[in-house]
Amino acid sequence: MSCFNETTSVKINKQKKDLAKSRGLKLQDLLDHALDEALGISSCDLSQIRIAEIDEEIKLLEDKKEKEIKDCQKKIDILIKGLNEFKEAEEAEFDKKIKSLEFEKEYIKEVLGNK
Repeated sequence: MSCFNETTSVKINKQKKDLAKSRGLKLQDLLDHALDEALGISSCDLSQIRIAEIDEEIKLLEDKKEKEIKDCQKKIDILIKGLNEFKEAEEAEFDKKIKSLEFEKEYIKEVLGNK
């Protein structure tokens, strides 16, 4: 018999209760077994099977986590590369404007110096 730590009242069919008692069955054991069955647990197999299921689920989640992190890192790398290219294009555009203004400034100095 399992360890029980809570008491509750349950309404049951009197004929079934009397039949179970006449066969020497304990209602608590029957209820516990029915709950195990309804919950999909077996007291003897629970520890081994459930541990194996949990291990498998953990492994699947760890594999999925690793894949998702790699995918996320790829997206981050793509975004950073795009931002760097944008920055370089902006920098080149400003350098071009600055160079153009410097040439204009030199041209104006030459024209003013030759007069």
